[in-house]
Amino acid sequence: MVPCTLQHAFWDEHNKLFLLFAGVVALTVLACHEKQLEYIMGAVCLKGYSRHMTNLSTPATCNWSLTHRYYRELTDCTVSASEIAGCFWPNQEVDTFFMHVHRVYLSECTPQPSVLQDPTAEILGLLISIPVVLTPVMAGLVVWCSKRNNYSN
Repeated sequence: MVPCTLQHAFWDEHNKLFLLFAGVVALTVLACHEKQLEYIMGAVCLKGYSRHMTNLSTPATCNWSLTHRYYRELTDCTVSASEIAGCFWPNQEVDTFFMHVHRVYLSECTPQPSVLQDPTAEILGLLISIPVVLTPVMAGLVVWCSKRNNYSN
């Protein structure tokens, strides 16, 4: 087996030959071959992603700094698979594929809720005092301008 590289971690020599053959077959007809796309994404892309994710513990699968590289490789693999199958990317099959990946590997991951806190007394006082002071000042300015315009006419 060929050692994994960042760009082609999922593709060993066997998979490269398969993708080359699949590409030649796909080029014979210009239509999108959804079944071929689904097969390539499952046999090549998901296989490699699964191998990496099963080596991680459950909390580690939710750590984006540990998994973003594998997710990026998975995305790149689906782009290549779409090109081979003659399909646009993204498409419905790719969306369904990623929904499956999220359901299987990332369903335990939830965003950390942000803890909202009340502002400090100083900030709260400032936020209250600004409109309280500006309201009479603006009212006085309107009255002063309207009186001034009445006398000039």
